[in-house]
Amino acid sequence: MANNYIVTNLAGWVQLNNYHIHNEYIITLVMLVTLAIFSVLHTRKKHKRDIEKFKSYYNNSPFGIFITNNRGENIEVNNLICEITGYKKEELINKTLLDITPPKNHQILKETFKKVKKNGKAYATISIINNKKEKCYWSIDSVKISKTLIIGFVTDITEQIKIKKRVELLGMVVDQSVNEVFIIDYSTFTIIECNKTAKENNPSLHQNIQSQNFTQLIPQLSLKKFIEIVQPLKTKKQSLIKIEQKKLNKTGFPYYAEINIQNLIHEHKNLLFIVIKDISKGKRAELELENLKNRLELEVKNKTRELEKHINELEHFRDVTVERELRMKELRDEIERLKQHG
Repeated sequence: MANNYIVTNLAGWVQLNNYHIHNEYIITLVMLVTLAIFSVLHTRKKHKRDIEKFKSYYNNSPFGIFITNNRGENIEVNNLICEITGYKKEELINKTLLDITPPKNHQILKETFKKVKKNGKAYATISIINNKKEKCYWSIDSVKISKTLIIGFVTDITEQIKIKKRVELLGMVVDQSVNEVFIIDYSTFTIIECNKTAKENNPSLHQNIQSQNFTQLIPQLSLKKFIEIVQPLKTKKQSLIKIEQKKLNKTGFPYYAEINIQNLIHEHKNLLFIVIKDISKGKRAELELENLKNRLELEVKNKTRELEKHINELEHFRDVTVERELRMKELRDEIERLKQHG
C-alpha cells in the first residue's frame, strides 16, 4: 500500500507540473525512485543489524574495551572491563583510569594519553587496583577514533606478569645460589648454561662455556662413566640421581661434592639439570664421626678385655677362697673328731 501510494503521488506530481513526458519514461522514473526508497529502507535495516552485531561484539569481546572523551573520562565500557575490575558499569562511567591505578602509574597514563591524542595511537602496560584492592596488570592499546573520542583495547596480563616475576625470582635464586648449577645437552653433554657460582669455582668457564664438556670439570669422572650414571634417567627408571665425587675448587684444591642430576625438557629438547653441592664440611664431620666411633669401639673392646681379665681374676680368687674354706672346715672337723676320741 505504501509503495502504491508513493507511485500514485509521484505520477500526480508529474501531471500537475504539466511535464509532457512519455509514459514509459514516467514508469522508469517511478521504478528508480521506488528502488531508491527500497534501498534506503534495506540500508537502514542492515545498519540496524550492523549496530546490533557491533554491540554484541563490543559486549562479548575477548578484549576489555573502553571509550573515553578527550579528557580521558569513560563514556562507555564493555562487560569484560567490569568483570576484570570488579566494578559496575555505572561506577566506571565518567571516571578515568587514574581513579583505579596506583599513583606510580599516573605519569605513564598521562604520557600515554598525550601520545594517543598527538599520534593517534599508543601502547602501555600498567597496573590497576580492582574493587577487591588486588593489583592487576593491563596491556592497553589506545586509538584515537575522532577529535573527541579515544577507544582502548585492554588485555588482562596479570597471570603472565605473575609467571614472569616467578621465573625472574627463580632465575635470581638459581644464579645467586651457593651451589654450582649447570644445564647441559643430554646428547653431547656440553654445557649450555651455568650460574655465577659455577663460573667462580671453575675458571675455565670464564671463556667459552658452550665448547666445554661437563665431565672436563671433574677429572675423576670419565665421559663413559658419566653416561652409565645418567642412563637410568634416559630410561626413566629414576627421576633423580645423586653421586659423590671429588672435585677441584678454583684454587685447584680437591673437595667432596654431591652431584644431583635430573632430566629437564625445554622446547622439546632433552637436557640435564645438574646441581653440585660442596659437602666437604659434612664429609669431614662424617669422617670424624667414623673415626670417633672406631676409637670408641676400640676403647670398649679394651675395657671389655680388662674387665674380663678382672672377672677371671676374681673368679679364680673366689675358687681359691672357697677351696681354702673347705680345707679349713675339713681341718676343724678332724680336730673335733680327735678331741672326741682323746
